[in-house]
Amino acid sequence: MISEENVRRSSKGLDPLSYPEIAELANRRAGQKAISADTVRNLHLGRGTNGRPPNPTVNTLDILGGAFGILDGVRYFTGEDTSADDIGRQVRAVHKIADLAGGNPELVGLMARASQLNPDSFAIVAGLIDRLGAIEANHVAPTTAPANPAPPQGPTH
Repeated sequence: MISEENVRRSSKGLDPLSYPEIAELANRRAGQKAISADTVRNLHLGRGTNGRPPNPTVNTLDILGGAFGILDGVRYFTGEDTSADDIGRQVRAVHKIADLAGGNPELVGLMARASQLNPDSFAIVAGLIDRLGAIEANHVAPTTAPANPAPPQGPTH
């Protein structure tokens, strides 16, 4: 998955993801420090401790899958109840989401999670986003002040 993602990034002129970047992304999406750059590297290279093959936990697989927008990492990595077509479809969907999100990892994660909602819940989220956008459009102050504001006009005494 890491190699495929880096090939995709390279085709778009983006730098490949490093192991620390993948770990940071996975941890941010998981909402906790759950995976290290060393763990990502060892899993990617197929190395475990003491020369044994890696044996990641279910949680580690889910968190690593989450870094790439795969919501059920265990099924993705182990192939349980998943056909090659299902996996390919899921990876292509994640790549399409990443392209639409312009590479923004937070937006990719949000879009991936939203894609799993039932239609009624999705409509609620879409309505909330529309409402927040309208509120911000009407109430957000300018982000920069003029360098030399004009003095107030009118009578002075």
